[in-house]
Amino acid sequence: MRTPHHLYVVVTLLLCVGSNRAAWAQEEEKKLGWANKAELSLVVTRGNAEASAFGFRNDLSHTWTNALFRADVAGLRTSTGTITRTPVGSSPDDFVVDKSSVSELTAENYLARAKYDRNFTERFYLFGSGGWDRNEFSGIRNRYYGAGGVGNVWYDRDNFRWRTDYGFSVTSEQGTIAPTKTFPGLRLSSDFLRKLTGNTELTNLTIADENLDDTSDFRLDSLTAIAVSLTDHLALKVSLRFLFDNVPSFLEVPLEFPLGNPLDILVPVQADKLDTTFSTALVINF
Repeated sequence: MRTPHHLYVVVTLLLCVGSNRAAWAQEEEKKLGWANKAELSLVVTRGNAEASAFGFRNDLSHTWTNALFRADVAGLRTSTGTITRTPVGSSPDDFVVDKSSVSELTAENYLARAKYDRNFTERFYLFGSGGWDRNEFSGIRNRYYGAGGVGNVWYDRDNFRWRTDYGFSVTSEQGTIAPTKTFPGLRLSSDFLRKLTGNTELTNLTIADENLDDTSDFRLDSLTAIAVSLTDHLALKVSLRFLFDNVPSFLEVPLEFPLGNPLDILVPVQADKLDTTFSTALVINF
């Protein structure tokens, strides 16, 4: 089976950037032991408009001299309320306003994953990982994966960490209307952290997965964030996440004819290829 062109592009970019690692490295040794970061974001609107958005993320890690464990869970739930005001009375001068609100879930997704890296030389390691995610608004009810392979340690210091890995995966995917399918994959990832100043850091986690049964089914999950420390244990963080699926799943939506007149018939419609999420959060460091 011929390797898809876009995978060559990803590998080339990773290796080219990694070849310049000596220009960025600084003499600050990495910290060993447990670390945990919890993120919370909440927006609530009430009154003339009703909306709520809740997001959370927890990143737990343990660093050894020759190994790294990392586990993270995350979720996002957004709902919007529609307010209806109905005047009830016998004349324009004699009425009361009946107010009602109907809340509708407009976005929801969750994930949980874990990864263990074990160095077999100073610059190379073996890894194993697994995870689960759900995004029914994109047509995914449950998706499980397991992966393993090898990776490179380009930098491994407290103020600058970057590693990339390459391996094979097995994915079991259950759509909201499609039957469960299981397929092998080729998986590439990049995990990057750079402290820009004493209290500001830039991070990026990018995971690319190629379905080897259908090479047009290419998925990419990229999360970029900047965090600014307020104290030793508190920080503010802004992040941007891209979820790309070149062969998105199908959703069931009501058929209308003409527009605005539902026919009580559900038809399959393919979801968009790209989801973009921008968020701000309060981060608690342990």
